[in-house]
Amino acid sequence: MTGRPRAPHEQGSDNGIDRGGVSRSPRSGDSVAAQQETAAEVAQAGRASSAGGTAGTPQADRLSSEPRRQRLLDELRDNGVRHNPQDIVAIGRNGAGDVIFLENGNSRAGLLHITERHAGDFANVGVPENKVGALVFTAVTQGTEVGAQRTRPIYEVEFEGRTYRLAVSVGSNGFIVGANPVGH
Repeated sequence: MTGRPRAPHEQGSDNGIDRGGVSRSPRSGDSVAAQQETAAEVAQAGRASSAGGTAGTPQADRLSSEPRRQRLLDELRDNGVRHNPQDIVAIGRNGAGDVIFLENGNSRAGLLHITERHAGDFANVGVPENKVGALVFTAVTQGTEVGAQRTRPIYEVEFEGRTYRLAVSVGSNGFIVGANPVGH
C-alpha cells in the first residue's frame, strides 16, 4: 500500500473486497423513467433539506425507493466496489446504465470535498450549498456531456428551471469524486 490516504470509496468493510468497476448493462426494471425518477428524488431531497438539513444528512440519505436503492447497493457490493451504504447521499444510474453514487466523503473526495472546495463557485451561479449534491447527481445521471475541463467531462443539465454546466469527476467504480460549475 502507498502512503496515500484512502478515499471513502476505497475504504470499506473488513471483508477484503477489492475496488472494482461496475456493470455496464442496466438491470431489468431500471428503465430511463426509473433513472429520471431517481434524479427527481435527489432534487426533491435537496429541496427538502433546505428546510433544516443539508444534502448528505440522514434526511437526504434515502433518495430512492428502498427496494431499488438496495438493488443498486447490492450491485456495488457484488461488483466489489467499496462503499459505505450509510454514507451514500444518492445512488442511481447514468444514461449508459452505470451505477453512479455520491457519498458524503471527506476533504479529498465526495460531497464534503465538493462543498468545501466549490461552495462559493456554486453560490456564484445561484446554487445554495444544500442543493449542490442534488445538482451534481442530476448532472451525471440526466445531463448531456458537452465538453471537458482537463480530465473532467462537462455536463449540461436543467435543474430547478435553470440550465447549468458542471465539470464532474466520476471514478471507474461510479463514485462521484469532485465537481465544479463552469461557463456561467
